[in-house]
Amino acid sequence: MGFNDQCGIYIDTSLSNSLNRNSISKNGGKGIETINGGNKDIVPPLILSASPSIVTGTSSPGCIIEIFSDDEDEGRYFLGSTTADSSGNFALTITEPIPLSHVTATCTDAEGNTSEFSAPFIVTNVKFVKNEIPTEFGLHQNFPNPFNPITNISWQSPVSGRHTLKVYDILGKEVAALVNDEKEAGYHSIDFDASNLTSGVYFCRLTIKEFHSTIRMILIR
Repeated sequence: MGFNDQCGIYIDTSLSNSLNRNSISKNGGKGIETINGGNKDIVPPLILSASPSIVTGTSSPGCIIEIFSDDEDEGRYFLGSTTADSSGNFALTITEPIPLSHVTATCTDAEGNTSEFSAPFIVTNVKFVKNEIPTEFGLHQNFPNPFNPITNISWQSPVSGRHTLKVYDILGKEVAALVNDEKEAGYHSIDFDASNLTSGVYFCRLTIKEFHSTIRMILIR
């Protein structure tokens, strides 16, 4: 849910509105806004640290914590969920690359009330947000995977040149040409929207000069 002029989801007075594993981003206002006691106006989590391998923070004890990746202050990609312990502390181990520069979190209490997004926290030590030149070529596994219908694909190149990034179905038929441009050396990423494709296995192939690499992606509709 995104690109609304105002907020993404607006909850006014009503209760027990559970929001789980949603993609909410690029809205004019808050991603989730609760007012007038909506969802009890429960306090969002507080993220204390975020690295490529773990996100930690505090919240109300027993709440379900959902962690998201975003380039601002909403929740574009769902990273996973955990539960705050009896002291309100939580930690989520991250098993796949975090695609964007910030992480946010929501909490949902036992009655199904979901909070607004937490304040965004910048992820430390994420390669593609650094202003540096990689030393080797690489095509990274898309995130999320499996996906529906949007996933992020990132890659790196130590040299400038033409980058070609294409997607093929299991029969080898080209279904999408994502990139065919001259690009500088560095870290790059692009979103792949598979809204027009059916569920199944797809392959993404990157070509830069003599370098070729392919990843396997799973679309679940």
